[in-house]
Amino acid sequence: MPEPHYLELNGAAYQRGRIHGGELQQQVNDCVDFYRELFGYGEQELAQRSAVFERLIDAYAPRQAEEIRGIAAGAGLPEAHIFAINARSELVPIEAAECTVLCAPQAGLLGQTWDWCQRLEDLVTLLSITLESGHRILTVSEPGIVGKIGLSSAGIGVCLNFLLAPRSVDGVPVHTMLREVLEADSLATAQQRLRQSGTGHAGNIMLAAASGEAVNFEFAGDHVDERQLQESFAHTNHCLFRQLPAGEFEENSRGRLQRAGTLLVESPGPTMRDFVDILSDRQDPDASIWVPYQPFYGLELGTLCTVVMDLSRGEMHLRMGQDAAADFEIYRV
Repeated sequence: MPEPHYLELNGAAYQRGRIHGGELQQQVNDCVDFYRELFGYGEQELAQRSAVFERLIDAYAPRQAEEIRGIAAGAGLPEAHIFAINARSELVPIEAAECTVLCAPQAGLLGQTWDWCQRLEDLVTLLSITLESGHRILTVSEPGIVGKIGLSSAGIGVCLNFLLAPRSVDGVPVHTMLREVLEADSLATAQQRLRQSGTGHAGNIMLAAASGEAVNFEFAGDHVDERQLQESFAHTNHCLFRQLPAGEFEENSRGRLQRAGTLLVESPGPTMRDFVDILSDRQDPDASIWVPYQPFYGLELGTLCTVVMDLSRGEMHLRMGQDAAADFEIYRV
């Protein structure tokens, strides 16, 4: 069974980045090589596209931009390559059915499958970050990318689904937005940071707090929908609050959503065990929640790992890979 690369980071932003890039130098290089191949751009075009997102990150989250520059320095890579992988969701030219997310606000539970390319299974990275303020973050990501799924010492958790936007995505990268959520000192601050990101994104971002509050943001081009969540809730890879095309995987997305919703209804007052069981479900071979690797676009796509967060305890339960018998490892923020 693969194990995540675990790295503790602290200090100022650029210093954190240098440690990240230096300690995971080979993994960062491997991640960059994978995405450069997937993007399909020549060096000049990649630099031009990366520069657009660098300016956006600089304006929206300047400390993140400094951390990214530090990663590049530590890994011995051009800054453009690291800004590009931090905008990988915006630059990847393929559609994909990525991730099933669950939330039970009153139980303080938030979780998801992370569905993506098998080639990245050995690169899954768990970052434990302490900011200068003492605020702590635990995030499952990829080497060189500053944030993704995770929780913070403020009791805030965040998850992500891929969504298809009806136009090009040219806004703040979704991974930048996820990291800003994790840096927030309250749910209200996290919501405000997402509102300040504007439009031009593609992704569903679900937030929950140890207090029992939760909120869901759908971003799809010009479409932004913010909803408070009171009851258990699931999201997959199509917009729930506006009729927008979801691409070739829409039927799969709707099947997973229906199955997850049914299982949540059958689990009133859901527990950690219920979340694990739902996120491990493979009853429907055409719409599995826990996705076996399958060939798409010349890649093998499936569930890299499964994450369930107990926000009141500050715990992340993480199961790597495709082995149903594998244990969940517990990490604390």
